Amino acid sequence: MVLFRGEESRRLGKRGHKEEAILRVLREAESGETVVEVCRKHGISLRTFYLWKKKCPGPGLSELRELRQLREEDSKL
Repeated sequence: MVLFRGEESRRLGKRGHKEEAILRVLREAESGETVVEVCRKHGISLRTFYLWKKKCPGPGLSELRELRQLREEDSKL
């Protein structure tokens, strides 16, 4: 299939992913799903996934659980 330059740029342009969506994808991979499954599910490449992971190392799963517990304790006070 031959694409014209303008059509190609529309079809292959970057999608603007929000931080929440990026973090959701990274958390899914931490929760036990394989990286390949997560990438296929969200329609991203492995390269994109690892670039996101490099740019947003963020807290791991254990740190997120601890943070959630602290927030629950704060709300009770």
